Amino acid sequence: MIDLQLLRLDGNRFTTLFPIIPSTLPSLKLLDISRNSISGYIQDWLPAFPQLVALLMRGNDFFGCLPTSLCQMQQLRFLDLSNNRLSESIPSGLNNITSLLEKSELPLATDIMSLDYMEVKLKVNFATKKNLYSYEGLPLAQMTGINLSVNQLSESFQALKLLESLDLSHNKLVGMIPPQMIRLSFLSTFNVAFNQLSGKIPYENNFATFTKDSYIGNPGLCGPPTEVNCSSSPQPPHKEYKEGDVDEQSLIDNDLFFYSYVAISYILGFWIVVAPLLLSRNWRRKYYKVVDGCIEWCSDRLFWFLFYIKNNW
Repeated sequence: MIDLQLLRLDGNRFTTLFPIIPSTLPSLKLLDISRNSISGYIQDWLPAFPQLVALLMRGNDFFGCLPTSLCQMQQLRFLDLSNNRLSESIPSGLNNITSLLEKSELPLATDIMSLDYMEVKLKVNFATKKNLYSYEGLPLAQMTGINLSVNQLSESFQALKLLESLDLSHNKLVGMIPPQMIRLSFLSTFNVAFNQLSGKIPYENNFATFTKDSYIGNPGLCGPPTEVNCSSSPQPPHKEYKEGDVDEQSLIDNDLFFYSYVAISYILGFWIVVAPLLLSRNWRRKYYKVVDGCIEWCSDRLFWFLFYIKNNW
């Protein structure tokens, strides 16, 4: 399908990706395989899509590192790999992507006429600001964004001049936020919450517009917009995460342990009460005698209470 430009396969139950070979879809500009169950490494098949503008793969089960071929996608404006299990570092070559460094015409900014002359409105569904937004028309032509949140990435930040949205929350980023990030004059959405970052937060230019919600879950960060004073707060030590490391999560914080504990407690509590009633007639008589006594006592108190209200009103 050499003329295919849009391929949306999101929201299905695919477990594997379709076979990709060089020049499979040379005209493809949008690939959306979000919200499926595709697992495995992201293979080095991106050069097969030289015109790709939007790569949307959130909500799958990809793991391993990001392919270096990502840096060859010179038309790429939207990259959403959130909610996967990607690890290691972010390729440094991302800051060489032309479309994120220089203003250029967006190939997706025009409508496509199908064979039956029906106008197709081009639209990119991109997750930013904790919501999913649909970009089309002029907003689509002006928007650029990268969302790598909810993964296990350990580093790093990139100097992408035209980037407008950057979400790296819920990863394993360590170290400081580079001060040169304040040069990203187009950046309007920035989120590094729930990592292991430390040091002073850059708070100049448009970085002064970001709230503390962009930095929560990083105890080592200080300075505005947080309430932590850099001069008085000691910086906690940081652990370098390497491949093969096990999360330092205590047993009691494990979800499986929690639900197992609840189930066992429920079963034990239930049978401690029910088993004697099933096995012992005397126990049943005593139990029902106590229950009847409680019911009679409550009924008696309720009767006198209503009697008192009736006579005094």
